[in-house]
Amino acid sequence: MSRRGFTLVEVLVAIGVAGVVALLVGTGFGAVVRMERRAAEARQSSMHGVAVRRQIALWLRAAVVNGTADAWDFDGSNRISEAGEPDPVLRFTTAAPGPFETGTARLALRLDRDPDTPERGLVVVHPDSLGGPDEEERRSELVPGATALVIRYLHSVEGTRMWTNQWQSSSQLPDAIEIRVFGDSIPPLLRVPLFIVPGGGA
Repeated sequence: MSRRGFTLVEVLVAIGVAGVVALLVGTGFGAVVRMERRAAEARQSSMHGVAVRRQIALWLRAAVVNGTADAWDFDGSNRISEAGEPDPVLRFTTAAPGPFETGTARLALRLDRDPDTPERGLVVVHPDSLGGPDEEERRSELVPGATALVIRYLHSVEGTRMWTNQWQSSSQLPDAIEIRVFGDSIPPLLRVPLFIVPGGGA
């Protein structure tokens, strides 16, 4: 006599095996989704790093000096913040398209640590009017996670090339500029020093 159907034990074993297989498939699928999400975030972070480096290099390669008498055309100052931290600011005039408009613009690269401002980290600042009494700043966040900034300038003194942390001039650009951005949460590409030859250099 042939037996038809399954016993209760067989059904329970089949359900248990199907549950284990479903659990393994679900766990594997979740891991694949997480890996793809991390890969997409890494790609986006790298693309952002490339874009920021290119934009800064574009602005500084197109830096110009006009012999302005009342202010420095190129002003790389190494000041100290109220908290006693290095607080370099680089103000310059560029012929490259800026973050807010095209044509010649006055920009400033600086680190913003102020918790009351919406933009934090490395920012570029562009005043609405250059030097006017009612000057209003427009700001764009370049590297939100930046916590420190180091800018150095290469120049020649009596045939000897040397790096300095300050350069102010309305008649001459430095031979080269090195920009370093620091921060635990910034993309690895942005931690690599950026070297730029201003004024149309490569």
